[in-house]
Amino acid sequence: MEVTHLSLESVSDIQRRIFEFIVEYSRDQGMPPTNREIGSALKIASAGHVDYHLKMLEKKGLIARESKKSRGIKLVQQPFGIPVMGTIAAGEPIDIFTDPSELLDVGRELEQQSAYALVVKGQSMIQDNIGDKDYLIIRPQYTCENGDIVVAVHLQGNGRATLKRFFQEKDRDRVRLQPTNSEMNPIYISKSEWDQEWQIQGKVWAVFRKLDSRSDAISSPRMRVFLCHSSGDKLSVRQLYQHLKACNLDPWLDEENLLGGQDWEHEIRKAVQAADAVIVCLSRGSISKTGFVQKEIKFALDVAEEKPEYTTFLIPLKLEECFIPERLKRWQWVNYFEQDGFDKLMKTLTLNISV
Repeated sequence: MEVTHLSLESVSDIQRRIFEFIVEYSRDQGMPPTNREIGSALKIASAGHVDYHLKMLEKKGLIARESKKSRGIKLVQQPFGIPVMGTIAAGEPIDIFTDPSELLDVGRELEQQSAYALVVKGQSMIQDNIGDKDYLIIRPQYTCENGDIVVAVHLQGNGRATLKRFFQEKDRDRVRLQPTNSEMNPIYISKSEWDQEWQIQGKVWAVFRKLDSRSDAISSPRMRVFLCHSSGDKLSVRQLYQHLKACNLDPWLDEENLLGGQDWEHEIRKAVQAADAVIVCLSRGSISKTGFVQKEIKFALDVAEEKPEYTTFLIPLKLEECFIPERLKRWQWVNYFEQDGFDKLMKTLTLNISV
């Protein structure tokens, strides 16, 4: 953040406003703006003037551009995201960085909730399908449920934090903090000591994995999720797409994956067949809409019929309060618009993940 502001001192007022628009647009839409959208937003009539100012921003190291792409602008310095606050290794307390410098873009919602990230060191959490150098997204909160992976702090001890699965064993009047590595022993804490000396300070909300090479991508397959939606719900679905990517899933969205000149129907059918799950995004507008979205639903229903019984494959997702179409009522829906809607969706999707 600080570096970006310093570098902006050398640009003109119009270039600063263009850069700020690119940042806000990229954050809100999950993709960079086109030159035309920049000109329209800043009331610059000449496409040549927009291109000139973008060249200046590129020359000053604030952006990079890919030729022959309408959305080819890339931010060189990421000015938004959540901080990477420390590392976690087997049997060790969380090692907090004194000056976190890396930022991860996981969406504005988590930024506003003061979320942060931890980097996993080694194979300490491999039994939860969490590997070396993965990022754990932590959402600050003081409550949790049995089985949640939490940041727990011993307030009366050395004040260091640890990352464990939380279990309240009421029949034994104690709390068990269970490592996610079978070679490590659990920590048992009496209920009275827990209430007086310990505190939950956060919960693991997602896992973010950076794939640095083709071999990494092959050895770490991600769950493929097809997003079926109406064009009127594009903004909400784009945000969902970003959240799923941040959780190390592999979402398929037409505007991201379809290339110019490809046969739409063939590619959609192929993507649905290759998917591990299909999310049918529903709103009051989409359920009455005809056209492509209804074809996508038909493809998904055809594939669902071929799946083994009780397989979680097709998930109706209500973006707002609306009716469920008759042909989708066989499958339990998720109310995405509720406060814990995304958490419920992730729990549903993890039923398909073989750890």
